[in-house]
Amino acid sequence: MRFAFKARDKAGTPVEGQIEAPTLRLARKELERRFSGSLALDEVIAPLFAFPWEGRVSADALALFLRQLAAMVTAGIPLERALNFLDSGENTPIDRAVARMAERLRAGGTLSRSMGELPELFPAYMVAVVSAAEEAGTMHGTLERLADLTERGAKLRKEVVSALTYPLFIAGITLLVAGLFVVFVLPGDEEMVHVFGGQLPGPTRLLLAISHFLTSPWSAVLLLVAVLLVPFALRREAWGPAFKARLDRWMLRLPVVGPVIERVVVTRMLDTISTGLRSGVPLVRILGSVRDVAGNEEIGTRFAEAHRMMVKGETVAHALTASRTFPPMVLQMIRVGEETGRLDQMMDRTARIYEEEAFTRVADMASALEPLMLAGSGAVAGFVALAASLPTIELLNRL
Repeated sequence: MRFAFKARDKAGTPVEGQIEAPTLRLARKELERRFSGSLALDEVIAPLFAFPWEGRVSADALALFLRQLAAMVTAGIPLERALNFLDSGENTPIDRAVARMAERLRAGGTLSRSMGELPELFPAYMVAVVSAAEEAGTMHGTLERLADLTERGAKLRKEVVSALTYPLFIAGITLLVAGLFVVFVLPGDEEMVHVFGGQLPGPTRLLLAISHFLTSPWSAVLLLVAVLLVPFALRREAWGPAFKARLDRWMLRLPVVGPVIERVVVTRMLDTISTGLRSGVPLVRILGSVRDVAGNEEIGTRFAEAHRMMVKGETVAHALTASRTFPPMVLQMIRVGEETGRLDQMMDRTARIYEEEAFTRVADMASALEPLMLAGSGAVAGFVALAASLPTIELLNRL
């Protein structure tokens, strides 16, 4: 859930923005931790018919922003001036965010706090990493690592989308051609059979029933309802946490897609944790802010459980093992990294291993889905052809 807040920082300066939290109570506790006083806190209600991609900033644009900001920081340009340089004035989502961040810096705020007021653009882990970099004076290297992390995540997502594009295109074309045939061609067979007094075969009657429905007023009504509801249904916020957890759990168990999802999520989490550790953020703090990074409610819940166990004093390896956050091989390498004091390096190496495995799994998924889609398309085309030809065959037999 997202909440809009107005508060005052420790210097008494008014601050306003948005914050992500599961409940109103947890949002209020987070505000009390970050600010000296909270003036207002209200839930942000998303527009009912807003598409999920409206107003979003692409991963490539975010990575470019972080890399440009890192270059300017390295050149010794003050943050406020650097942000003014990066504002192109085109009123894009990233420009509006940059202008708002510059305004907060002029009011005496910090970069991490201004980023924290834009949760739709900067995840909680990114804010924590930048905050640690401000304290340690390592802003340039941290921004570069965050840009690398964002770019790697975007590359992995593009691989998945690319692997699914061709099979989905084949399926869409098949359904379109079959639908056009059923609506415009098949009804002619029905008239021909009725003229000669014949009986329609079962497959033909089934397709004709579909044809009658598609050409009826009810289909137009259902299509209109679907068009109105799709923007709402596409937003993950439209579904409750329990439903999302069940859906994500089911996705992880799918034969071909499940292993790909697991590898992608594991790579993303290892990359995020490694980046945070290299920037000096305590692991407990990282685990408390990476739940939304997973993109999978089931795995995100496991990391939340690991965070609770570490807060109670459990070791890193024990907490991650008991909560089943990572596969056994990853947990073994984390255990070695914890024992040798090189946890960040071990997680980074493991992330690279899993990144390569994720790319391999994506390629395997594409190789497996293509013949399945072709076979399915052939089956649909064959059934339609059979249903269309059976009436003619029966009429010829009657002559």
